[in-house]
Amino acid sequence: MKKMKREKGVKFGKTLLFVGLCAILVSLSIGTASAENMIVDTVADFNYINNNGDWHPNNWGGSFGLIYAFGGCCTQSRDINTYNGCFGASLRLDYNVTEGFAGWYTKFQWSPTKYDKYLSDYEEFHFWVRGDPVNGCTSTFKVEFKDGDTIGEYIVDGVNTSWQEIIINLSYDVSPQPDWRKMDEFTIVFEDWRVTEQRGTLYVDDIQFIDTDNHYNTDDEFLDFVAKKAFMYFWDTAQTDENTNQTSYGFIPDTTGNVGYATYDRKSSIAGNGFGLTALCIGAERGWINKTEAEERVYKTLLSHRNIQLKQSQNSSLWGKYGFFYHFLDINPDNGIENNGQRDGKTEVSSIDTALFIAGVITAGEYFGYNEHIKNLAEEIPCRQDRLGFFQHKQTAPIFTSTPSID
Repeated sequence: MKKMKREKGVKFGKTLLFVGLCAILVSLSIGTASAENMIVDTVADFNYINNNGDWHPNNWGGSFGLIYAFGGCCTQSRDINTYNGCFGASLRLDYNVTEGFAGWYTKFQWSPTKYDKYLSDYEEFHFWVRGDPVNGCTSTFKVEFKDGDTIGEYIVDGVNTSWQEIIINLSYDVSPQPDWRKMDEFTIVFEDWRVTEQRGTLYVDDIQFIDTDNHYNTDDEFLDFVAKKAFMYFWDTAQTDENTNQTSYGFIPDTTGNVGYATYDRKSSIAGNGFGLTALCIGAERGWINKTEAEERVYKTLLSHRNIQLKQSQNSSLWGKYGFFYHFLDINPDNGIENNGQRDGKTEVSSIDTALFIAGVITAGEYFGYNEHIKNLAEEIPCRQDRLGFFQHKQTAPIFTSTPSID
């Protein structure tokens, strides 16, 4: 870590608490280290189900779905009875390619406008497969890696009814070589002329990118890696679409499970937005991002939240009350960006989550205090809170709880 100025050290050191919380929030997306200190970054393990009972197999938040043409067909489902390892679920693909082709794809990016996932740090790609003993399955099929311009191919062979790990060396086994600096999509393809069984069922589990040469000699080196990965969640997934009366810029998806633009329950936590502001300070300080870019995002993020406070007098049931914010905020692009930042569902106005957000506001205001616009907004947002009015509104509402609902 770069040595920080002494006068900032104490204040900035307090923000490390937020880093720990951030790491917990994004634990699904930062990868793990194996016994050999290799970095394992899981794209999809098929274990996640959201509160509505919907499954979203991509831990990176990318969309997923089926491909088919010329008479081929395929269905996808989550199978909780067949999986690799001791628990979880797998992707079940039932295909029929008596003619044509069919298969399944998943995107590497969460945004419909971003297709440049940087994957050059990884040397291998692993996933587990097995065929169904009753329905049968092809022993061979094709996988593709797409960068938007080039489609790199690899032929999987030797599939049977037992789980087996497919290991692909990204430099030597994939041809032609795509640009791993701007990857878009991974695809499984069943082709009528290639498969050994034109109808069948394939199970897929634990799709992972492996960084085999990123070995860490000390705990500090590994913790630096974890910290940067945690930060990148906040940088990569933040809402950055703009409109004239911004009310959602810089908002952070609550979990990796609702990052994907294809999910209808995409929402942000006001506390997570505070963590995001703190993360921008840390990322700029450690040189992970350009400080000017971080400064611009902080300003626009603060402006959005101030705009929400201004709207509260117009419609408190959508925007919050007494300068406090609703716990969860809608950032579903299908609802229109002009409506993003409004109350998600029937969530409560939350004192504790607003407080966590304000902590991020204060941190950002201190770190970027040389910018008068940021400094003024960081002072204005807390000052717009009527704390006495908030807690007198409903005398039975407990002060120190996570859900002091105000209706």
